[in-house]
Amino acid sequence: MYPDDFLKKKGFGEKDSYKALNQGTYKVSLTTSEPLSKAPSLKLKYSNKIINIPLEGSSDNWQGYLIIPNQAGEHIGEFIYTGTDTKGSVGTEITSGKLILIDTTPPPEPKSLRLLNENNKIKLSWEYEGEEPHHFNIYRSITGKTDKSDFKTTTPETTYSDADVINKIGYFYRISAVDKAGNEGPLSEEEFIMTEYQNTTSQFKQDPELLAI
Repeated sequence: MYPDDFLKKKGFGEKDSYKALNQGTYKVSLTTSEPLSKAPSLKLKYSNKIINIPLEGSSDNWQGYLIIPNQAGEHIGEFIYTGTDTKGSVGTEITSGKLILIDTTPPPEPKSLRLLNENNKIKLSWEYEGEEPHHFNIYRSITGKTDKSDFKTTTPETTYSDADVINKIGYFYRISAVDKAGNEGPLSEEEFIMTEYQNTTSQFKQDPELLAI
Protein backbone atom coordinates (compact mmCIF):
# COMPACT_ATOMS: atom_id res chain seq x y z
CA MET A 1 0.00 0.00 0.00
CA TYR A 2 2.42 2.66 -1.27
CA PRO A 3 2.26 5.48 -1.95
CA ASP A 4 -1.19 6.38 -3.28
CA ASP A 5 -3.31 3.97 -1.21
CA PHE A 6 -1.37 4.90 1.92
CA LEU A 7 -1.87 8.60 1.25
CA LYS A 8 -5.58 8.20 0.54
CA LYS A 9 -5.98 6.28 3.77
CA LYS A 10 -4.36 9.20 5.59
CA GLY A 11 -6.67 11.75 3.94
CA PHE A 12 -4.68 12.81 0.88
CA GLY A 13 -6.51 13.48 -2.35
CA GLU A 14 -5.31 12.27 -5.75
CA LYS A 15 -4.13 15.77 -6.70
CA ASP A 16 -2.31 16.51 -3.44
CA SER A 17 1.43 16.94 -3.90
CA TYR A 18 3.92 15.34 -1.54
CA LYS A 19 7.59 14.46 -1.31
CA ALA A 20 8.89 11.10 -0.16
CA LEU A 21 11.96 11.30 2.08
CA ASN A 22 14.09 8.47 3.38
CA GLN A 23 16.77 8.54 6.07
CA GLY A 24 19.20 11.44 5.71
CA THR A 25 19.77 15.18 6.04
CA TYR A 26 17.74 17.59 3.89
CA LYS A 27 18.09 21.32 3.37
CA VAL A 28 14.84 23.18 4.03
CA SER A 29 14.08 26.58 2.50
CA LEU A 30 11.25 28.72 3.85
CA THR A 31 9.90 31.81 2.12
CA THR A 32 7.44 33.92 4.06
CA SER A 33 4.81 36.24 2.62
CA GLU A 34 5.96 39.09 4.89
CA PRO A 35 9.39 40.02 6.34
CA LEU A 36 9.85 38.57 9.83
CA SER A 37 11.24 40.29 12.90
CA LYS A 38 13.09 37.17 14.05
CA ALA A 39 13.74 33.57 13.04
CA PRO A 40 10.49 31.60 12.78
CA SER A 41 9.76 28.26 14.41
CA LEU A 42 9.57 25.25 12.10
CA LYS A 43 8.93 21.68 13.21
CA LEU A 44 8.07 18.40 11.54
CA LYS A 45 5.45 16.27 13.27
CA TYR A 46 4.96 12.59 12.44
CA SER A 47 3.38 9.82 14.48
CA ASN A 48 3.93 10.96 18.09
CA LYS A 49 7.32 12.54 17.35
CA ILE A 50 8.40 16.11 16.61
CA ILE A 51 11.64 17.17 14.92
CA ASN A 52 12.73 20.76 15.51
CA ILE A 53 14.30 22.49 12.49
CA PRO A 54 16.44 25.52 13.51
CA LEU A 55 16.33 28.24 10.85
CA GLU A 56 18.76 30.97 9.88
CA GLY A 57 18.24 33.89 7.51
CA SER A 58 16.58 37.26 7.42
CA SER A 59 13.50 39.09 6.18
CA ASP A 60 11.43 36.60 4.16
CA ASN A 61 14.11 33.96 3.36
CA TRP A 62 15.11 31.28 5.88
CA GLN A 63 17.03 28.00 5.69
CA GLY A 64 17.67 25.04 7.95
CA TYR A 65 18.32 21.30 7.94
CA LEU A 66 15.91 18.45 8.56
CA ILE A 67 17.39 15.17 9.79
CA ILE A 68 15.26 12.05 9.20
CA PRO A 69 16.43 9.22 11.50
CA ASN A 70 17.14 5.77 10.14
CA GLN A 71 14.35 4.04 12.06
CA ALA A 72 11.61 6.60 11.35
CA GLY A 73 9.47 4.03 9.53
CA GLU A 74 6.64 5.06 7.20
CA HIS A 75 4.47 8.03 8.17
CA ILE A 76 2.83 11.17 6.88
CA GLY A 77 4.79 14.18 8.16
CA GLU A 78 3.31 17.64 8.71
CA PHE A 79 5.32 20.85 9.03
CA ILE A 80 4.27 23.22 11.82
CA TYR A 81 5.23 26.87 11.43
CA THR A 82 5.03 29.98 13.58
CA GLY A 83 6.41 33.37 12.51
CA THR A 84 6.06 36.97 13.65
CA ASP A 85 6.29 39.74 11.06
CA THR A 86 7.71 43.23 11.58
CA LYS A 87 4.25 44.53 12.49
CA GLY A 88 3.87 42.00 15.30
CA SER A 89 1.34 39.79 13.50
CA VAL A 90 1.73 36.05 14.06
CA GLY A 91 1.29 33.64 11.17
CA THR A 92 0.98 29.85 11.24
CA GLU A 93 -0.34 28.94 7.79
CA ILE A 94 1.82 26.98 5.33
CA THR A 95 0.52 27.40 1.79
CA SER A 96 2.82 24.95 -0.03
CA GLY A 97 4.81 21.88 0.92
CA LYS A 98 3.09 21.30 4.25
CA LEU A 99 2.91 17.51 4.00
CA ILE A 100 5.62 14.96 3.23
CA LEU A 101 5.84 11.20 3.22
CA ILE A 102 8.55 9.79 5.46
CA ASP A 103 9.67 6.33 4.38
CA THR A 104 12.82 4.70 5.73
CA THR A 105 11.53 1.14 5.26
CA PRO A 106 13.19 -0.70 2.36
CA PRO A 107 11.02 -2.74 0.00
CA PRO A 108 11.15 -6.56 0.04
CA GLU A 109 13.45 -8.55 -2.20
CA PRO A 110 12.29 -9.81 -5.60
CA LYS A 111 11.63 -13.54 -5.82
CA SER A 112 11.85 -16.34 -8.40
CA LEU A 113 14.46 -14.77 -10.69
CA ARG A 114 14.41 -16.64 -14.01
CA LEU A 115 17.00 -16.44 -16.81
CA LEU A 116 16.43 -17.51 -20.40
CA ASN A 117 18.40 -17.39 -23.65
CA GLU A 118 16.18 -15.60 -26.16
CA ASN A 119 17.08 -13.98 -29.51
CA ASN A 120 20.78 -13.79 -28.64
CA LYS A 121 19.95 -11.99 -25.41
CA ILE A 122 19.47 -13.06 -21.82
CA LYS A 123 15.90 -12.45 -20.74
CA LEU A 124 15.38 -11.87 -17.02
CA SER A 125 12.03 -12.07 -15.27
CA TRP A 126 11.12 -12.11 -11.61
CA GLU A 127 8.22 -11.84 -9.18
CA TYR A 128 7.68 -9.00 -6.74
CA GLU A 129 5.12 -8.46 -4.01
CA GLY A 130 5.32 -5.31 -1.95
CA GLU A 131 4.94 -1.56 -2.10
CA GLU A 132 4.90 -0.04 -5.55
CA PRO A 133 8.56 0.31 -6.60
CA HIS A 134 10.09 3.21 -8.45
CA HIS A 135 12.42 0.84 -10.30
CA PHE A 136 14.49 -2.31 -9.99
CA ASN A 137 18.28 -2.44 -9.91
CA ILE A 138 19.97 -5.19 -11.90
CA TYR A 139 23.35 -6.51 -10.82
CA ARG A 140 25.49 -8.77 -13.02
CA SER A 141 28.86 -10.45 -12.78
CA ILE A 142 30.82 -13.26 -14.47
CA THR A 143 32.54 -14.44 -11.31
CA GLY A 144 29.62 -15.13 -8.98
CA LYS A 145 28.97 -13.75 -5.48
CA THR A 146 27.29 -10.79 -7.20
CA ASP A 147 26.82 -7.79 -4.91
CA LYS A 148 25.93 -4.11 -5.17
CA SER A 149 29.33 -3.26 -6.62
CA ASP A 150 28.26 -5.15 -9.77
CA PHE A 151 25.55 -2.67 -10.81
CA LYS A 152 24.42 -3.14 -14.41
CA THR A 153 21.27 -1.06 -15.05
CA THR A 154 17.74 -0.23 -13.88
CA THR A 155 14.27 -1.01 -15.19
CA PRO A 156 10.73 -0.08 -14.07
CA GLU A 157 9.42 -3.49 -15.18
CA THR A 158 9.72 -7.01 -13.77
CA THR A 159 11.41 -8.17 -16.98
CA TYR A 160 14.60 -7.14 -18.74
CA SER A 161 16.48 -8.30 -21.85
CA ASP A 162 20.26 -8.04 -21.58
CA ALA A 163 21.74 -7.65 -25.06
CA ASP A 164 25.20 -6.77 -23.77
CA VAL A 165 26.33 -10.38 -23.61
CA ILE A 166 28.91 -12.62 -25.31
CA ASN A 167 28.17 -16.09 -26.64
CA LYS A 168 29.35 -19.01 -24.49
CA ILE A 169 29.98 -16.77 -21.46
CA GLY A 170 28.31 -17.45 -18.11
CA TYR A 171 26.57 -14.61 -16.26
CA PHE A 172 25.33 -14.27 -12.68
CA TYR A 173 22.41 -11.95 -11.87
CA ARG A 174 20.68 -10.51 -8.81
CA ILE A 175 17.81 -7.98 -8.55
CA SER A 176 16.72 -5.44 -5.94
CA ALA A 177 13.71 -3.13 -5.65
CA VAL A 178 14.00 0.63 -5.03
CA ASP A 179 10.98 2.56 -3.73
CA LYS A 180 9.95 6.14 -4.48
CA ALA A 181 11.77 7.46 -1.43
CA GLY A 182 15.03 5.94 -2.70
CA ASN A 183 15.18 3.02 -0.25
CA GLU A 184 16.79 -0.03 -1.81
CA GLY A 185 15.75 -3.46 -0.61
CA PRO A 186 17.84 -6.62 -0.29
CA LEU A 187 19.21 -8.47 -3.30
CA SER A 188 17.40 -11.47 -4.70
CA GLU A 189 18.93 -14.92 -4.78
CA GLU A 190 21.72 -15.19 -7.34
CA GLU A 191 21.00 -17.05 -10.58
CA PHE A 192 23.38 -18.20 -13.35
CA ILE A 193 23.05 -18.83 -17.08
CA MET A 194 25.45 -19.69 -19.91
CA THR A 195 24.84 -17.61 -23.04
CA GLU A 196 23.74 -19.69 -26.00
CA TYR A 197 23.07 -17.78 -29.21
CA GLN A 198 20.18 -19.26 -31.17
CA ASN A 199 20.42 -17.10 -34.30
CA THR A 200 24.10 -17.27 -35.10
CA THR A 201 24.85 -17.10 -38.82
CA SER A 202 27.63 -19.04 -40.50
CA GLN A 203 30.59 -17.09 -41.84
CA PHE A 204 30.36 -15.86 -45.42
CA LYS A 205 31.91 -18.29 -47.92
CA GLN A 206 32.73 -17.41 -51.51
CA ASP A 207 31.66 -19.64 -54.33
CA PRO A 208 34.64 -21.86 -55.37
CA GLU A 209 33.92 -21.16 -59.06
CA LEU A 210 34.08 -17.44 -58.38
CA LEU A 211 37.47 -17.84 -56.72
CA ALA A 212 38.74 -19.61 -59.83
CA ILE A 213 37.96 -16.71 -62.13
